[in-house]
Amino acid sequence: MKRLIIILLLLIASVWLGLLAMRHPGFLLIVYQPWMIQMPLWFAFISFLVFLGLFYFVIDSFDRIGFLWFRLKNWLHIRREHQSYSKTQQGLALLIEGRYKKAEKYLIAGVNQSIDPLINYLSAARAAHEQDAFDRRDRYIQKAYELAPRASLAIGITQAELEFDQHQLEQAAATLSHLRDISPRHPRVLSLLEKVYLRLADWKHLQGLLPAMRKAKVLTNVEYALFEKNIYCEIFNTASDKRLSDVRLIWNEVPRNVKKKSGCGGSLSQAIITAFAGDWCRNLTGN
Repeated sequence: MKRLIIILLLLIASVWLGLLAMRHPGFLLIVYQPWMIQMPLWFAFISFLVFLGLFYFVIDSFDRIGFLWFRLKNWLHIRREHQSYSKTQQGLALLIEGRYKKAEKYLIAGVNQSIDPLINYLSAARAAHEQDAFDRRDRYIQKAYELAPRASLAIGITQAELEFDQHQLEQAAATLSHLRDISPRHPRVLSLLEKVYLRLADWKHLQGLLPAMRKAKVLTNVEYALFEKNIYCEIFNTASDKRLSDVRLIWNEVPRNVKKKSGCGGSLSQAIITAFAGDWCRNLTGN
């Protein structure tokens, strides 16, 4: 109802203005040497309104074009991300399937527009490793370090796993030792160090690793005790070609609770004799 009244008022006002213009037409004179423009006042008024309408239409068109261009760029960006995400997904799926060459290709193709390219590089490193392309693997690892220096722990663990798998035990030990300095109680780092020291038969370092493994809950108390027994057994096995004084020093390092559980008590001479014969280790492990 209100809109209808407004429309009627506008019609009445336009008719009144039309009649007024016919009775008193008036003229608008514009002089700009050497030109002179003369027109009826009502025509000038209508022209001004038309100009305002056209000006508004042009400005509105620019805004619409800008908005459409923004939407187009946004759509292209989302489309590129979707394509990249699809390539990353395909690469990860192919990596799981064991199709390493294609997996590496898709993972690297999806790096530039990937939301998290670190995953692409680390997964590509695994794919290259499985193809024995160790130069490419190391290059991807380096790229990952450059891209995400704050993720050095995750990158280092991946690097150590691949080095361990390639039997680069010294390199893996060095990598994991550096990671342990960064995160002393990280369970995965400690577990990998345990495997490396076992493979290297580095009983001293493994012995020093045990307390940290127990604190990080990598080992239970029962597993800790068993591990400790086995380590001392291995140390005595490797000491068979040493002098008696050296064996005495090793024996003095054995905790009392381990000596008691071995069944040898505190008798040094008996422990040394049975250690070289292999009986001490059998008593220690209960076999």
